[in-house]
Amino acid sequence: MLKNHRTDKRKFAVGICLFILTACVTINIYFPAAEVNKTAEEIVRDVRGEDAANLDKKEPEANKEPGPVSLKLIDSRAWAGKELDVSNATIRNLKNRIKGNYPLLRNWLIEGVLGEGYNGLIVMKNQAGLNLKARVEAKRTMEEENTNRKALYAAVAKALDIPASQTARIAKIFAKHWQQTVPRGTWIETAPGKWVKR
Repeated sequence: MLKNHRTDKRKFAVGICLFILTACVTINIYFPAAEVNKTAEEIVRDVRGEDAANLDKKEPEANKEPGPVSLKLIDSRAWAGKELDVSNATIRNLKNRIKGNYPLLRNWLIEGVLGEGYNGLIVMKNQAGLNLKARVEAKRTMEEENTNRKALYAAVAKALDIPASQTARIAKIFAKHWQQTVPRGTWIETAPGKWVKR
């Protein structure tokens, strides 16, 4: 009886070890950070036009974070032979819609009503002092922008054969470029819940 009990314990231990080994299999998903970064830079500079052209290279210290640097070094070698221009009709259409919305968005950013979020989306920052009509307009501008941005991030993912589960990573790379090209005095979220004025 004691021998059977020991055998059962050994079988159980072996079973647990096999389960742990099989459960620890990790699937690495290739993420072309350098390609996404280049695409984001080109799109944002086109959308932001003069604001991007007037960009001074100094960023607030709080906005300087590691970001995708380590991935960028790996990915730049992997994509070395590939043309760094991601575009298709869907991306061009979304870019043009975002560009058309930018003058109105820019006003709300300058006034501090809206801010550039850490996740690549626009956030309602401060509605104090706005009448009902202005609040509705600011909210509509924010929602339209966020809808277009989400669609843009998904379109970039599709164009680069990146799994949809990685869209948030694309959005964060875009966020860095959106934040670098906002007008001075705009609220930017440098980390979740941490806001500074650019």
